[in-house]
Amino acid sequence: MRKTSLFIAVVCGLSLLTACGGSSSNRVAGNAATTSVLAENAVKGELGLFELQGPVKKCTVINDWGNVERTFDEQGFWLTHGGKQLSEIYSSGIERDEYGRIVTGKIDDEGNGEDYTYSKFGKVLKYNYRFYDSLEEDVYSYDENGNLLKKHVELGGMDAEEPYDETYTDVVTDSYGNWTSRKANGVVQKRQIEYYDFAVQ
Repeated sequence: MRKTSLFIAVVCGLSLLTACGGSSSNRVAGNAATTSVLAENAVKGELGLFELQGPVKKCTVINDWGNVERTFDEQGFWLTHGGKQLSEIYSSGIERDEYGRIVTGKIDDEGNGEDYTYSKFGKVLKYNYRFYDSLEEDVYSYDENGNLLKKHVELGGMDAEEPYDETYTDVVTDSYGNWTSRKANGVVQKRQIEYYDFAVQ
């Protein structure tokens, strides 16, 4: 349904990280004072954009039209999407919040790109995508335990559809609480997650 916008959105988020100035370690060091203000159980970096937590190294979403792979550094900051650096996706720049997280990724100089809004726990609350006459706004709702319940989608532009909710059932999670299988409006979604092994020095 929205394969193109989802792909561009994911790719765009990647370039924000690198375009905003250097390595992830520099970003984290520069924000050491402010990160302590985050809630104690907040997810790190941009992991919350993709419903991830824990020491995630790589997450691969398995789709009928092709798998989507994202990688993250040890601090949870988004590094690559589909093998591309974020700077290749958000080629016109990235804006970050006080915690070093992507809030705006610019695809080009014509106003096309994506915006992200986070909760105090680092999870995505709202996602906006704009590409010429195509607009999308996703609003996320969670239960009291921080589990995603549904995503409300509003579409605009020439080929806009009616607003709809995407609800999640039959959720299977791993030992970190990350979903590996679920149904979105009855359609099965799957993903594979690889973690850092911090016990290995």
